[in-house]
Amino acid sequence: MFMLEFVPLILTGEIVKKRVLALLIVGIVSNINADAFQNAEKACNEGKGRECLFVGSWYMSGKHVKQDSVKAAEFFSKACEFGAAIGCYNLGNMYARGEGVKHLPGKAKQLFKKACEGGIENACYNYKIVNQ
Repeated sequence: MFMLEFVPLILTGEIVKKRVLALLIVGIVSNINADAFQNAEKACNEGKGRECLFVGSWYMSGKHVKQDSVKAAEFFSKACEFGAAIGCYNLGNMYARGEGVKHLPGKAKQLFKKACEGGIENACYNYKIVNQ
């Protein structure tokens, strides 16, 4: 409950934004507003990978926005491009399943490798699996 009071502050201060973003990603805080979403989307379009991951996760889960796996893939792709390795991993899973994107195991393999190199342990496991 304590953490919910930070939500209105998402529009102020970089430290507060980062803290709230982290809490939203791990699911501790679930209350957000349209301004917060728009700010995250804007930050993503300015090249901030974590915010792209954030927006992609919302589209993937259908929390706070209408579920849209095509848009989720678009934002995970941006996250990956902007250096958020977990975005590469999420997008790799989508290519492996053909969810929101065409089923392309070779593309999934490339993304798992990139995510693995970025320190995502599950991506290393998936990379080994697709190499078998």
